[in-house]
This record gives sequence, C-alpha cells and structure tokens, in this order.
Amino acid sequence: MFPTRDITDAATLFYDLERIRGWILDELPGLQDRLHHGDADPYLTLDLAEGGRIVIGKMATGILTRWVVVVPGDPKPVIHEIEGKEDYARIIREALGGAATGAGSPG
Repeated sequence: MFPTRDITDAATLFYDLERIRGWILDELPGLQDRLHHGDADPYLTLDLAEGGRIVIGKMATGILTRWVVVVPGDPKPVIHEIEGKEDYARIIREALGGAATGAGSPG
C-alpha cells in the first residue's frame, strides 16, 4: 500500500518547514527555543516579546503558491514574499529591530 497524497503532502510540508527553520537558525541561533511548529501546524511561529508572533508559511493567491513571512504591524500585518533562503533570517532580524539573535525567551 502506498501513502496517500495527503500523507506525502504533509511529510513534504514538515520537511520544508524544518529546512526553513534550519536556515533561520544558521543565521539566528538564539531563536532555537522560540522558533517552532507542531506536528500538525502548517507553519512556523516565532512569539514576540511585545506580543504577537511572526508566522512563516505558504500563501496561495490565485494559481500561485508562495512562501511568506507575516510580521505583526499597525494597523495590519505585513506580508513579505520570499525570494531566497536568506530572506527568512533578514526579515526576522528586521522585525526584531536588528537586535539580533533573539537569545533567551520572550518577555
């Protein structure tokens, strides 16, 4: 018996999220304990000390599906489309105020 399409899609998404998490942690290792996804979450999250969270996932618009990083904003969240693997850490670093590595836990 072969795995269903749903099972292979879920496994691929899990692998993709782990790969993205690795790229981010290569640049920002201090986020190790704050950047996570659960077994059933189709996205990565990073809780922010001031409240809210950064979310990394796939977004479908029309026939296109793209990876995005969503950062809390005022009045609306800001959606960053990803063009290369280095974009993830850069966007997170900017959202954290260039501070950094995100060492320690929020708040």
